[in-house]
Amino acid sequence: MFRFPGIFLCMLLPMTVGAARLKILTIGDSLSKEYQYEVPFSAPEGSATANTKNWVETMTQLRSTLINFGDTKNSSDLRVVGHEYNFSIPGHTAAQWAQILSNNPKTGADIITNYNLVNYVEGNDVSVVVIFLGGNDLDNDYGAISKNATPPASLAAIRNNIASIHDYLRSYNATIPIVICTVPDVGATYEVAQANTTPAEKATARQRTAALNADIMAMAATRNAKVARIDKLTDRLFDEHPFTINGTEFIYPPDTQNEKHRLFCRDGFHPGAAVQALVANEIIMALNQATTANIPLLGDREILSSVLSFNPDQPYLTWAGSNGGMLDNPDGDGLPNLAEYLFGTQASKADSPFTYGVNGTISFTPQASALQFASLTVEESTTLKPGEWTTVPSSRISIGAGGQWTISPSNANHNFYRLAAEAKP
Repeated sequence: MFRFPGIFLCMLLPMTVGAARLKILTIGDSLSKEYQYEVPFSAPEGSATANTKNWVETMTQLRSTLINFGDTKNSSDLRVVGHEYNFSIPGHTAAQWAQILSNNPKTGADIITNYNLVNYVEGNDVSVVVIFLGGNDLDNDYGAISKNATPPASLAAIRNNIASIHDYLRSYNATIPIVICTVPDVGATYEVAQANTTPAEKATARQRTAALNADIMAMAATRNAKVARIDKLTDRLFDEHPFTINGTEFIYPPDTQNEKHRLFCRDGFHPGAAVQALVANEIIMALNQATTANIPLLGDREILSSVLSFNPDQPYLTWAGSNGGMLDNPDGDGLPNLAEYLFGTQASKADSPFTYGVNGTISFTPQASALQFASLTVEESTTLKPGEWTTVPSSRISIGAGGQWTISPSNANHNFYRLAAEAKP
């Protein structure tokens, strides 16, 4: 017996009527600056209108009832324009920000930026601070990080500068929650990867960046700051080939028109909208830990549909062709189309994906690409009665090197199995 339930998609935002939105002040660089103001890389070639979004813009679009970066406005400080609480300055390093947020800012613009930012923090006008820096520092010194026999002093300086920024804010407000982002490993970007192709040097840079992030996390823990694990995303960019979200595949090489299946904007350095949405999720998790907020993460289907305007069911639709919906069974073999998709069998030809062992085992091989789109659960019963089905424990499911699932029987005299398949949320 096989159960293939319908798919119900619902999003409830747990927002109490009248509750104040979380006011987020961001200290960052071009990764956090609204892409709409950074059209040299975020707009299609030859266009003055951005078609990619960064994490601030995506959170503003999809979680506007829960968060607030302030109104969009011009400013007299280094930001020039952007959301009121978003102090992100393209090109700036952690070292430059540490100078701005010190008792000795160097220039008049630095002094104004310091004054405006500290006013928000000291006056409790914002709910939480997010520090998202270090990518430019890494990029500026990537050659030394990857090639020098010993780690350059610039690596430790990144950690120390982020710590000094945190401590400066604390000197004005001892209780404001602070989120510190780990440093994105720029070696995972298309631009840096193409310019640095020696495997040993890339491995060295990656190890040293990982050690830096471990130091940043340890520093944050001693200060009771929460951490957003941006490094987990750059690890994914290094290791996942192909890179997918719910079965939709994304492409590494950039495109001059910033086509939305691309992981990077057309400069090959700045993450495209898909990666930036995943950045938003890492920051949302840290915000929820740092405050009393309960901001829902962006679901994969929500990212595909609301951020990128894709059909989240496209991987299945491409496979199904004219054979109908996920619950249809055009060949009459008892396997709905979604099951056929998972097993790699044909929707138009009656066939079975199962093999049976003399010891009571049952085996089948789901398609790895299909499992990126849909989940599969094995249930069992000894009676076939409604309400008496339970999930087969993982200890009785073995998955071989080729992806074959083998279900071992229980100690009961007989077992009935059914499979539950559904598209991932």
